[in-house]
Amino acid sequence: MTAAIATLAALPIAADTGGGYVAAAYAVFVALLLVYIGIMAAKLVRLQRGLGDLQERTRKPGDDA
Repeated sequence: MTAAIATLAALPIAADTGGGYVAAAYAVFVALLLVYIGIMAAKLVRLQRGLGDLQERTRKPGDDA
């Protein structure tokens, strides 16, 4: 087992393997994911605010709930 790890560690890695492109692709993906989550969170806040407004409008006078 350790011999296989030592052999893999000794293999040269070419500079043109595209590792930088893969890292950049992951960074773009994470950035887009964060933007999407932010948009969905803003939408959720807006929906909750609207729901609260509708609950206030439909509350009957004298309801203490």
